[in-house]
Amino acid sequence: EGLDNISDAGAAEVIQGLAASKSLTNVTLYISNCSNVGNRGMMRLAQGMPAFKSLTRFCLHIYHCDNVGDAGVMGFGQGLGALTTLASAHLVLWKCYNVGDAGITGLAQGLGALKRLTHLALYFQECCNVGDAGV
Repeated sequence: EGLDNISDAGAAEVIQGLAASKSLTNVTLYISNCSNVGNRGMMRLAQGMPAFKSLTRFCLHIYHCDNVGDAGVMGFGQGLGALTTLASAHLVLWKCYNVGDAGITGLAQGLGALKRLTHLALYFQECCNVGDAGV
């Protein structure tokens, strides 16, 4: 069981709470089967990312969140790109049917801004709207 009723606002509060700990170097988030988390929640997560001043490793798993689409993934990529200390990123999008090429391209642009990134793992499983242009 998960937090099926968590919303965009709840997802943002998680990041804000974690960011309050200035010493965190490693964060892993699993957002699974959360139909109330969508693009707005992903963008609010992104807005909180710059507060992580010492984060070196970040993992995000988004599984079967039907309301997360291109705009949310692009916005999240921008927030991730603001993490100047990030050396390792592990991102999983699984069964995110509303994410397509534009979302993945935006995510890649954010990742491209990470100057200290030495390890990157990307998994797109059963994201049927991601094609050659997104990869």
